[in-house]
Amino acid sequence: MQNPTATYRLQFHKNFGFEQLQSIIQYLVDLGVATVYASPVFKSVPGSTHGYDGLDPNQLNPEIGTLEQLKRITKKLRSQGVGWLQDIVPNHMAFNPENRWLRDVLEKGQHSEYAGFFDIDWNEKLMVPFLGNDLETVIAANELKLVTIDGKKQLQYYDSEYPISEIDTEGKNAGNVRQLLEAQSYRLCSWQETDSRINYRRFFTINGLICMNMHDPDVFNAYHQLAGNLVKEGVFQGLRIDHIDGLYDPATYLRRLRERCGDEVYITVEKILQPQELLPSGWEAQGTTGYDFLALVNNLLTNAAASQSFTDFYQQLTGDDIPVEMQVQNKKAQILHHHMRGELDNLADLFRQRDLVNKKSFAAVRTDDLREAIAEWLIHCPVYRFYGNMLPLEQHEADAVQQVFNKIKTQNPELVRAVGLLEEAILHYPHQGNRERNEQAAHFYKRCMQFSGPLMAKGVEDTLMYTWNRFIAHNEVGDQPSSFGIEVHQFHAAMQERQRQWPFTMNATSTHDTKRGEDVRARLNVLTDLPEYWFAKVNEWKEM
Repeated sequence: MQNPTATYRLQFHKNFGFEQLQSIIQYLVDLGVATVYASPVFKSVPGSTHGYDGLDPNQLNPEIGTLEQLKRITKKLRSQGVGWLQDIVPNHMAFNPENRWLRDVLEKGQHSEYAGFFDIDWNEKLMVPFLGNDLETVIAANELKLVTIDGKKQLQYYDSEYPISEIDTEGKNAGNVRQLLEAQSYRLCSWQETDSRINYRRFFTINGLICMNMHDPDVFNAYHQLAGNLVKEGVFQGLRIDHIDGLYDPATYLRRLRERCGDEVYITVEKILQPQELLPSGWEAQGTTGYDFLALVNNLLTNAAASQSFTDFYQQLTGDDIPVEMQVQNKKAQILHHHMRGELDNLADLFRQRDLVNKKSFAAVRTDDLREAIAEWLIHCPVYRFYGNMLPLEQHEADAVQQVFNKIKTQNPELVRAVGLLEEAILHYPHQGNRERNEQAAHFYKRCMQFSGPLMAKGVEDTLMYTWNRFIAHNEVGDQPSSFGIEVHQFHAAMQERQRQWPFTMNATSTHDTKRGEDVRARLNVLTDLPEYWFAKVNEWKEM
């Protein structure tokens, strides 16, 4: 197995492709790089600067280069002892008409062979939320036009074209846009509507990224054709799995990937671990991409003894004395109720639609209380997600979930009955051995967990880290604002445990997601060794 030591991450885009990489290979070798850590190289939205908005996982991005170039470059790298770790994105693709799988779905709806590829609620038409206003206003302003491109009629909205299903369009013209839309399998709507309603799973709150049903074996096989072949040919020696937490069943996904790729392929997962949280031991992977190591190093270089003085000074400076744990919950609640209400409603509807609990108990709980209980469960979840894929849960996970439920009931006595429904469905009834009910309850549980991670990311990474600034060196992806230093012996113990459990896991001090580089964080860390000097300077600047 290729052990990706001394990795060097390359961010490919139209201005840095395989040709540009060719010109710096010797430079990388001279630096001592042993593994090229490549951003996604598969076909993505034209002009993409990152590649995580994929259009086709089985074609290379023509803006980056050709398959022949890739094979030639990796062969040259291997001759110099340099391996290739490739980033793949199985959770989502671009919601874009140039995505041929999705375009077929837009044209044919549930009759498309790809209808099951995407995580869509087909109880209604697929929302296409890219209008700048509501549909009636857009039509009235003549912003939506019927055009013919390459012999096919399409609906054009500025620089976007949406396909029209094969229906009789004789006699119809641009004035019949409304009639045409009514005949489609999708519904054009304003992007603002998705704050309160959504019928497909998104990546976080990004409407332009639609998630996939990667747990379906047919989807898995179709998606991994090219990547799997390049692994077998030795072009890729390793795979980096983007956003493992978004998958319905991460453990099963990794098992299938291992079966496809073989034991000699290095597999690492993008995963943010909370303090004291452990990576599931049964995963078929070598470890994580290293956010956890980043956090450990960042805390090692922070003087823990200065924690209270920094906290006191920040509270004095800002007047903000709300505990950070409460602020995490507040931010998650704000995101959930103002930007992800549609996802929350979908989860509540899913619970109501399944026969998961005693009918008498269910009837005694108001619909709004059930929705709020689910919301509080997601808000209080202490980690990005739990990973149980069947019920009953393993005891350690059941205990963790029970602790969350107990906390909610203590803080929200009015939700005791509603939380009781969740306890019945997830923790109590599964021990009765009703296989069908357990499968239904496990489905609800995993759907909640697919949503828990994005809520944590949006609430903490994208919100709290910009609003609570006691010490911004720890407002970092992988680390967390509430952290403030560890002792040297704790770091050594963590490294020993890391060597025992995950000897091939990656150790990163910076990633493409970090908000500040190592040099900036190192300079900030120094301030914790001279807090009084720092506080005096801040007060001086405040007076100025």
